[in-house]
Amino acid sequence: MSKLQNGQFEFTGRLEAIKKVDTENGKKYIHKFLIPAKDEYSTPTQLFVGSPRQICDVASDQTVTVSVYGWSRKSNGHSFQNHALEEVL
Repeated sequence: MSKLQNGQFEFTGRLEAIKKVDTENGKKYIHKFLIPAKDEYSTPTQLFVGSPRQICDVASDQTVTVSVYGWSRKSNGHSFQNHALEEVL
């Protein structure tokens, strides 16, 4: 039986970049994780995870449990407006 609730999943990836954002509710960290590609001809999957804390250091591997609530999209050529994954604390 899975310990994860509906709408949550766990992944292991390498943190490629992190961005600290000041919001109305305080600081938020946006993490860009890379998941290994299935073969040498494919590109790695990118996952953007929001969290009120820094999950790990850049270039380190980490297992993260996240809650899924939507998807990210670009708007008017700007960077991603929202992030679909939030770290489960």
